[in-house]
Amino acid sequence: MAEFAPEAPPRARPRSTRVHPYPYLDDSFPGLRRVHAEPPVYCLDGFLPRADCAALIAAAQRGALQPLAYEDAVLLDTRKLWPLGLIVAAAAAFDTLHGSGAAGAELGPAGLLAAAAPAVLRWGAAVGALLGAVQLGVRFAIGGRVFTGTKWTVRGLFPPPQASSISQQRGGGGSSGEAADAEAAEAARRAAARFILSASRLLAAPPSHFEPPTVTRYQEGEQQRVHFDGRPAGDPSGLAEFMAAGGQRLVQVVCYLRTLEPSQGGCTRFHHPALGGLEVPPREGGALVFFPAFEDGRLDGRMAHSGARVTGRGAEKWIINTWLAERPVPAAVVPGEWEASGDRVAGVPFASSVRPN
Repeated sequence: MAEFAPEAPPRARPRSTRVHPYPYLDDSFPGLRRVHAEPPVYCLDGFLPRADCAALIAAAQRGALQPLAYEDAVLLDTRKLWPLGLIVAAAAAFDTLHGSGAAGAELGPAGLLAAAAPAVLRWGAAVGALLGAVQLGVRFAIGGRVFTGTKWTVRGLFPPPQASSISQQRGGGGSSGEAADAEAAEAARRAAARFILSASRLLAAPPSHFEPPTVTRYQEGEQQRVHFDGRPAGDPSGLAEFMAAGGQRLVQVVCYLRTLEPSQGGCTRFHHPALGGLEVPPREGGALVFFPAFEDGRLDGRMAHSGARVTGRGAEKWIINTWLAERPVPAAVVPGEWEASGDRVAGVPFASSVRPN
């Protein structure tokens, strides 16, 4: 168990000495190299050993991981839609005055408001339908679904302590196949724990602030289209649930579980001109780290990226990834190795970008 215990990272630098608005990252972390300066993008060699990569893939293939549905949502920054409110008001006023004719002049303010109510409802419904059409149009323009691969969560590999104790008490009695499945699940659990603790040390944040890691497979022809990992500030839909789940995604950590040749595609591609067409190819055990949002939680609009289509007969791209959230994540996976290390928050101090509650 001690092999998983994270080393104590350097303490987060005081905010007053920060020279950029990004979340904290330990730039002395072994194997870390910056592949783009502004906005910063990092790669790490050997973030996970080969055996861990194989264990996570095997667990997904054997059914030891729980399938995870992907939400193909199109978010709109509603703060930029205020002109539509003026259009609704103007159209409703025209309808009301035109429909009332000379009688409209005899109506007082209260009467005009009452007369305008049906027109406001009609025009409001029309604008709502227009927004729905815009969302459908955006999805059609980008060619359909944003994501076409398959996802699993590792959360089920980390049962509550009580459930784990009951399972151990029941002991053996299973078939050789069940024993093999249990062995595969344990190997994947240890690999996922290593991934979480390495990300925790890299970003000087406790595991409780990371979303449960996700294992993703892209088969031939599958991809993830251009998208943002962070949430735009102006979209109120689902905001309460979003904040309760940990809030803004500050940092993404992706580890590639299998190497793909250039002819097989699958690279992670950044699309904003500021990144100059940066592409990161999948390399087994290598990690990619970037910041979907600034330290204060504002979305960085330059971090639009995609997972290029996998090409080549029989080619498969495999990754495991997580996001550091600005607040504790109720569904977070906290490995027992972290608890056993005795470090907890004392061993990995909060970086200034991470809020304890």
